[in-house]
Amino acid sequence: MTIENIPEDLRSFVSRELGRGRYRTLDDLLVEGLRLLRERDVFVEEHREELRAQVAAGVVQAERGEFVDGEEAMERLRRELGERQREG
Repeated sequence: MTIENIPEDLRSFVSRELGRGRYRTLDDLLVEGLRLLRERDVFVEEHREELRAQVAAGVVQAERGEFVDGEEAMERLRRELGERQREG
């Protein structure tokens, strides 16, 4: 495969990744992409029921008015991430 065969909206990303030297060839980059896609699919399959249960619980909480807006949720996540990074 050549970069010309890559959809135009992805070519600059592919060129940048190849230019960084992380991947020696387009084939190496594609193999890594496929490996990550497989990993994601396995993760989703293994955690599908847990994810569904969490979404359902969130819907029930939202229906009871127990939710926060996006800004507050993001701020909480940033704070928690910062704490975890400091801990180590």
